[in-house]
Amino acid sequence: MFKIIQALASELQSQMIPFCQKLVQTPSAGGEEGDVARILMAELRRLDYDEVFSDEWGNVVGIIKGDAPGPKIMYNSHMDHVPPGEREKWADFDPFGGVIASLKTAKVDPAEQEDTRVIVGRGVADMKGTVASHVYTGALLKELRKRHGYVMRGDYILSSVVWEEAGEMLGTIKLMDETFKNRGIKVHASVCGEPTSLRLALGHRGRMELSFRVNGLAAHGSAPWRGVNAVNKAVKLIEAFEQTAEAEKKTDPDLGSTGYALCIIGCEPGANCIVPDVCNILYDRRFTPEESPRDMVAQAQRVIDKLAAEDKDFSASAKIKEYEHVTYTGKTIPIQNYKEAFKLDKNHPLARESAAALRALGHDSTFYYWDFGTDAPVTHVRHKIPTIGYSGLQEVYCHTPLERARLDWLEKSLAGNAAIYLKVSALEEEDLKL
Repeated sequence: MFKIIQALASELQSQMIPFCQKLVQTPSAGGEEGDVARILMAELRRLDYDEVFSDEWGNVVGIIKGDAPGPKIMYNSHMDHVPPGEREKWADFDPFGGVIASLKTAKVDPAEQEDTRVIVGRGVADMKGTVASHVYTGALLKELRKRHGYVMRGDYILSSVVWEEAGEMLGTIKLMDETFKNRGIKVHASVCGEPTSLRLALGHRGRMELSFRVNGLAAHGSAPWRGVNAVNKAVKLIEAFEQTAEAEKKTDPDLGSTGYALCIIGCEPGANCIVPDVCNILYDRRFTPEESPRDMVAQAQRVIDKLAAEDKDFSASAKIKEYEHVTYTGKTIPIQNYKEAFKLDKNHPLARESAAALRALGHDSTFYYWDFGTDAPVTHVRHKIPTIGYSGLQEVYCHTPLERARLDWLEKSLAGNAAIYLKVSALEEEDLKL
């Protein structure tokens, strides 16, 4: 059966690659995914998925019903992408051209490169290559059933969501909390299609945007002693906070350590001759599974309280940064910018059987851990659905000029996705519980 999967993946490549190019040629920034959603739904219908729909948030779902009872497995991706950046950084390529070219491209180790055929364009590595692969994974499973008598257990569920980039999991949150709940759709395991270079990702650190507001007292620049300079107070806060964060950091043997990066700082009113009375600071905060966003805010508040006790003129507050997002369907919602850490045990049946599936194909079955964050905490942490990462896309090209996806790895990921489905769907639902 695994040799048949490889043959079908090679056969379906001729349809999957042009479809991937079409996705890349259709811009779909956060809140503007409507055109890609319509293209995606049309392709799912053309491939005769049993159920195809979009929800009120704009997420797209395609379902292939199984022939026998078994676990329902969701393959999750997102439709949005980051801005293309400066046009000249793309050399002779149009960021939305989606052309196929021969370029030196990284292997699993980014330091090692080789000449290979790739699709070039914004969003192809993060993650329209996965969208295309997931669509054709369903097509491959249908061909296995139709031409080779494969009895499909459970359901294959494709979900491609809105607002992952800068949306802090908004699309997947609404998909799981509302859409699937209201429609009675169960999920027993999930495959997150963020870039893994054909390896199996088992987790990542949590992420949050920690926002400080430091308060002062405005005064004329000619007489600063009459005011309280919020920026000067912020300097004390930055030093104290980073010392505390460093001293109290925790380390996970697989995911790494608690981290912090000061990314944005600004003052108000930010004009000449005025001592600023507000200084805003934004940190990118990373944390381990034993920590939470609440812990990060509590730590920041302890630093603030200590400084306030030492300095009667010091006043500040800390919170998780919140943004308002508007979907292409017109829905508006504020959401806090955080995601939990998650980690799947190497001995969990989902990890074990996924690795066995890739070995059966002769592919790499290495486990590794993402540096960046994904939507996986929605399923794995909040809904207690075991989640693994797998994709033929490469993390090194995410959010970069000349973003690309290897054609050979897209074909391998198509076979890998189908093989994972075969092995994991053979388990019982009880086996997949966390």
